[in-house]
Amino acid sequence: MLIVTYNIQWGKGRDGRIDLARIAGAVAGADVIALQEVERHWRPQDHPDQAERLAELLPGHHWVYGPAVDLKGDGPGGRRQIGNMTLARFPISSMRNVPLPARPVPGHMNDQQALLEAVIEEEDMGLRIYNTHLNYLSEEQRREQIGTIAQ
Repeated sequence: MLIVTYNIQWGKGRDGRIDLARIAGAVAGADVIALQEVERHWRPQDHPDQAERLAELLPGHHWVYGPAVDLKGDGPGGRRQIGNMTLARFPISSMRNVPLPARPVPGHMNDQQALLEAVIEEEDMGLRIYNTHLNYLSEEQRREQIGTIAQ
């Protein structure tokens, strides 16, 4: 089984272009795909619901999405979100989104991070996949988040 994890940084490549098709092409061969920094109606772009667009670009994959940040905005239901997305070639029987510890980091906007759990129904067994994006601003906060995950 091939499992891939990829922080897509809202679809922006090193060349500065937002290209979800390029990202989908890079991960299409995987059985399980864990993506981080996937936006839904966060900023204006060709495909404002990146989760829906990635699902279209990766047919044959089941998927779940867990927002880490959810704010009032212009999206469906008046929401804008950024979070983690897990896709699998096998059915996903359940998902759970767990907020991770967060606190202020002086001089920076410190977004909330979350852990997305997906239970995948692989042919011979169930598989529990954890997909997360840890805090990048504070090593102390990352250690605290890892402690929460370990519990």
